[in-house]
Amino acid sequence: MSDNEVIVVSITNEEADRPNITLAVEENSLRHYQSFIELFEQEHPNLTVRLVSINEVTTSGNDDEIQIMASAFDIFPYNPIRQGGTEYLLDLRPLRDLDPQFDTNDFLPGLLPPATEPLWAIPTGAAYYITFFDKGAFDDARLSHPDLDWTTDDFLDAALALTVREGDDVTRWGYVPGQMRYPPLLASQLAGPLTTPDGGLRLADPDVVAAVQWLGDLFTVHQVSPWLDEYRPTDRRTGGGQTAQGLINRGQAAIWHTTHLLFDENEENVGVTAVPQSLHGLTAEPLIYGFAVSRGTANREATWQLLHFLSRQPPQEAMFSVGPVPARRSVAAANSYWEQLPDGLAPALQYTVENSVAPRITHQAANLLQGAIAAHIDDNTPVTAALGQLLGTTDTPAELSETEVIVVPEVGPDPTDDTRQITFVTLSPLVDTHRLLAEAFQREHSNMRVQVERPDDFELRSVTAADCFVTSVSSLRNEPLRATVLTLEPLLELDGRLQTNEFYPSMLNAVMEEGEVFGLPAFMRVALMHYNRELFEANSIPEPPLDWMLSDFLEIAQQATMGEGETKQFGYAEPFPYLFSYGVTAFGVQVADQSEGIPWFDFEVTEEMVTWFADLIRLYEVQPLLSGNSMVDFSSFQELLQKGQVGIWPSLGTELVVGMQNAPLNYDIGTVTIPLGPSGSRGIVESAIYAYAIFADTTEREVCWEWIKFLSLHPQASPVRGGNVYFPAHIETSKSKMYLDLVGSDVAGAAYTTVNSSHVSFHAGASAWMRPGFNWLEIAYLEVSSGEVDVSSALAEADTKFTRYRECVILADAFDDLEAWQMCANQVD
Repeated sequence: MSDNEVIVVSITNEEADRPNITLAVEENSLRHYQSFIELFEQEHPNLTVRLVSINEVTTSGNDDEIQIMASAFDIFPYNPIRQGGTEYLLDLRPLRDLDPQFDTNDFLPGLLPPATEPLWAIPTGAAYYITFFDKGAFDDARLSHPDLDWTTDDFLDAALALTVREGDDVTRWGYVPGQMRYPPLLASQLAGPLTTPDGGLRLADPDVVAAVQWLGDLFTVHQVSPWLDEYRPTDRRTGGGQTAQGLINRGQAAIWHTTHLLFDENEENVGVTAVPQSLHGLTAEPLIYGFAVSRGTANREATWQLLHFLSRQPPQEAMFSVGPVPARRSVAAANSYWEQLPDGLAPALQYTVENSVAPRITHQAANLLQGAIAAHIDDNTPVTAALGQLLGTTDTPAELSETEVIVVPEVGPDPTDDTRQITFVTLSPLVDTHRLLAEAFQREHSNMRVQVERPDDFELRSVTAADCFVTSVSSLRNEPLRATVLTLEPLLELDGRLQTNEFYPSMLNAVMEEGEVFGLPAFMRVALMHYNRELFEANSIPEPPLDWMLSDFLEIAQQATMGEGETKQFGYAEPFPYLFSYGVTAFGVQVADQSEGIPWFDFEVTEEMVTWFADLIRLYEVQPLLSGNSMVDFSSFQELLQKGQVGIWPSLGTELVVGMQNAPLNYDIGTVTIPLGPSGSRGIVESAIYAYAIFADTTEREVCWEWIKFLSLHPQASPVRGGNVYFPAHIETSKSKMYLDLVGSDVAGAAYTTVNSSHVSFHAGASAWMRPGFNWLEIAYLEVSSGEVDVSSALAEADTKFTRYRECVILADAFDDLEAWQMCANQVD
């Protein structure tokens, strides 16, 4: 197959009004899935599923396997982490977010990626690495059989004691790895996934170096494991020699690792336990079985319905006596999976499942690590050097360009003469979700069509060729965009069904000017706080109420602060100046002094606010000092949060840390509002509110109006997952069961309280060009917090910088020129 070949697969429809989707499975699983498909079609009479074997187009191991399957089938088997080719797959996040019945909490730990990361497959089952051991070997050495919670130190002690030598020959090895591409003892010692958010690999990180060194020492320093030819990468192998399975079969292995699928209850002399825990207290990563969807599928909604259905069925039949663990707890319970396991396997497997680390070693890392380990052992290359040689050698998935995957869509009716079409520009993270909603909208309005497009920039700060759009209110208020949008009063009067009193006043007021509405409120990004429930309970600290104030916050933070040095428990911590960023609004500070015509940033009026927040660090010591170095500050925050040494922190910090580690925090977390400031506000600003707007020059304003009304009534139309909480502006929509299911009742309650107990601030009339003033205000706060500068001096320095900056902006007439006023700011600082 050439790189430029375009694969076109025509999907014919036996019945024109029934979407036909193709499900491919392994040849030996066809009978197993046939019964599922019959049941699915009974439940979904409007859908037809064509069940085929993946062997129709490919065989396992083909370099182009994913590309070929994605070009031939709508849905096909896929192992997340262990397989690549994600450029040919559909990211399932938008479909997941649109389905309130899809319960992510029903899945076992580590099987689903964090909500903010791409979802390339829906798991149906998993195989777990466990420890197999020779009972007789342990008995001969007078060693107790290993416990489920044994550690890597316990493992090494046992491997040393169990290795038997006769002269120069080893008659029994303490440990014989089953494979070296995904070593369980390596995966369990990694602090997080090897893949970084940008698609690279963190091969130089200390935990990776230490884990590879520890594993290599088993072969070189401790000599408890044989270095076999099959452990090397293919290009290093010489052929022949002993094999791991041969050593195990001959009784020359005391301990080995493989998946639970190979457990044989007839092997009475073989015991099983969990993979030994590392310092992170976790066992090895799972091997996930699931299904992916072709990026070129013509029926996204139909494929999602089938995927959701398959995830609620028992995993495919295995070639072994023990099958994969169902990915969903409900499926395992409904099919009595745990009750049917052999007695010798059940405890070890259940313990492993509940303590399994999220996947660590990706397919792209497996070959590289195998090569680094071989270089270390075969060539005596230091581990740091062996890993260092790999830096920069990884490739991130490419966008489809020269090679296309095309599944020809079923031909729908062409637009008729009376079909009315609009172009809607949305925020980049919402493109796929809004396209799905557009399909639903078109089913309700057969003569209307919506073309959803990405913005030219992140929040559409400039005019774009479109009929209507969504953007932040702060962007919408800026010229020249504000002058191009339609006043919605006439449409509201003509509609008669949707009224302004159906929206939260705090969001409605943000899109009103001189009594007229220039945008339909969409949603608001709500800042919330998290707290360590277990810490609060252990120290009899009352949980913070939703209506708390900054004075309450300080009192509770002081109660939650205890200890000294490296083990100190902080009442509050943040990865960057988060709480302070809401201070201007929370304290009701009027920073824009317009007494001289052109506004001036009044730093003097911020003195009380800066003092209050700085005292959390320098006086009360309830919060660790921020250095201003984002990488250093985040790393420190991450370590404190993982160790449970923080009482209260921003909810966004949780998402950042969990996303980085791909594993949840190991304690119970509560959600609460940001405390009310002296002004009676929690810090809501216009940039947190988003609105739908219609361009005045569109010829299809009525279609745009029906479309944005439709979006207002659907909670999925706003981002509902990730580091921020987005609250619908339409009151009834925010109270709907679908929204509660999407975000949870605790989060919805805190968001509701925030929206209803705060006023919106526009930073007291501060124009966009004044933005550098807030940056210098933050720098002053950091300097004061360190105790090295007093408040007056720090604010005076900020005032000097802004004075010089303002003069530059005036001279260059750069008030409406983003690049020009940024250049002025750079000249000053």
